[in-house]
Amino acid sequence: MTGWTPLDEGSGTVLAASGAVTAAAQLGMLTVWSDGAQAAHVTSDLPNPARPRIAGRRVYWGPHMIDLDLRTNRTLVPLRVALPGYEQTAHAWAPDGRAAVVAARRTGPAGSSPAVVALLDGEGKQLSVVWESADLAPVALAFGEDTFVIGTRGPRVFDAEGQQVRTLAAETSPFRIEVDAASARVLVAEYAQLGVWDLANGEVLGVRRGTWVDAALTPDGTRLVAVDFAGRVQVHQVDREMTILGEVPADTPALAVAATDDRLVAAFVRVPAIRTVALGLKR
Repeated sequence: MTGWTPLDEGSGTVLAASGAVTAAAQLGMLTVWSDGAQAAHVTSDLPNPARPRIAGRRVYWGPHMIDLDLRTNRTLVPLRVALPGYEQTAHAWAPDGRAAVVAARRTGPAGSSPAVVALLDGEGKQLSVVWESADLAPVALAFGEDTFVIGTRGPRVFDAEGQQVRTLAAETSPFRIEVDAASARVLVAEYAQLGVWDLANGEVLGVRRGTWVDAALTPDGTRLVAVDFAGRVQVHQVDREMTILGEVPADTPALAVAATDDRLVAAFVRVPAIRTVALGLKR
């Protein structure tokens, strides 16, 4: 496995990592590991496209809040109550679990907007609708310390109260958005390009063209880990050229990635499906 350590008894291509905790989700199933050992396994009756959010020893996943120390799974207000007549397409929690943002497409009768994005409180109750459109519902959202970003055509940046502050110049609707720990930089991942923006002024910090299936921004905002269509895992410096620092070899193609400042997690085509390795590549 060329240096990778397997995380057994779980799978999924929607990944998250923070400290020693790793989470992998796939629609109706979530697996969480702590220090390499399985710490939680949660199933859902309804498809849940949410990316897990790890906050210390808690993991937020759509309407679920898992406490790893107490070994509890608390179910919050379901989307059918918060947004009746809609099915979620993306969901992102704030870093401390105080709020969330959800994107959804209409499944109920005509008359309401075909696509909406709503701000929710920490219990999953709707606070406000911040965007609605006849366009497709976004499949990518990210929530930082004091801002959130929704993956519309031309991603929109909002403050924590739900007021739009700017639009980013992406070319197509992104499949993933990620904000760094300081809420200073945002990764916008499109299938044909990866871009990183300065959230304070909207300046483009770097763009890398190619064909991509997943990408993650390190919490310090200095590096980008990406998976191309061949399943190769590459590490890029966040600069104007998105300089390649190196490739992380593996014995099988990767499908998805997540990163801390010193550790990489990836989902692979062949078992063991979820693996982790030290992320040592720096300029």
